[in-house]
Amino acid sequence: MLMSELILAVLPRLGRAPVSGITVFQAATSIQSLIYKNLLDKKSDLQATGDLNLSIAAFGYYATLPSNFISLAERPRYEELITNWMAGTVTSYNSATGALVVNVTSASGTDTLATWNIAVGATPGTPAATLGTSTTSVVCGTGTKSLTTQTGLSLTTGQYVIISTENSDEGWTGYVKPLQPNYLNDDADDHDVSWWDWYSYSSLTDNYKPDVYKIIGSTFYLRPTPAVDILVKGKYNAIPTVLTLATQTIPWEGKFDEIFTEGVVRIITKGISIPDTDVDFMTFFNREFSTVVISRASIIPRNGRLKAGNYL
Repeated sequence: MLMSELILAVLPRLGRAPVSGITVFQAATSIQSLIYKNLLDKKSDLQATGDLNLSIAAFGYYATLPSNFISLAERPRYEELITNWMAGTVTSYNSATGALVVNVTSASGTDTLATWNIAVGATPGTPAATLGTSTTSVVCGTGTKSLTTQTGLSLTTGQYVIISTENSDEGWTGYVKPLQPNYLNDDADDHDVSWWDWYSYSSLTDNYKPDVYKIIGSTFYLRPTPAVDILVKGKYNAIPTVLTLATQTIPWEGKFDEIFTEGVVRIITKGISIPDTDVDFMTFFNREFSTVVISRASIIPRNGRLKAGNYL
């Protein structure tokens, strides 16, 4: 429902209402805030509207969280990013000399690759497989690329190939791993200070893969320090946008529209500045809100659930 639709729905009921000084936008924002905070309190998935995409460069260990970030809705995961690669079709290949010409249609990076691998492109059910390595350097980019690789490779004209610094058998298909949390309280084996002490040495070692994360303020920290560029992904609970325009869409896709339409009328007609202090309003709110939230929560398995933050 748009804010303009909400205004049209409540205006007929507000025509003769006493002037309270509260606008439709203010009332709707108050209801939105009340719903949002109750969803957080109930740990509902309905507030998990944010998509986490944190880029952390090689040998970095932190990134700034989005401005509307409140908390994680699931365990984050990271994937290693390959920054220098080319992909295209084989124009010609001389198996006797290793001379290879590729029509590169997509590429990432502009570096000169002194060493590289060539792999046959992935097909459904079959991952990319490395065939050979470089004997000459090559500059990343699109267009016709003349290369020299090993002789005797099973390359044919028109075949889709990938050229990258990565060995596809090890890393081209992507390394994805969930991260474990280290909490700020005492529910972890080591406390806040020892967390930093324990990993102080590993940041100097380039073969570690990230394993744990910690959020402090608006910063996401990662340890051990990754040796390659990575992308941290996941869902997070986001702060909803303040409702100030008629063109804005009311969140939650109609699940709480009745609370908005009836709630706006009650707030304005009764002059309720703090909705959760009004008994009559909260009786109505709790009935409508709980019906939706409890229904969704009932499908989540409860057996063996030790900690709300660990389930997902």
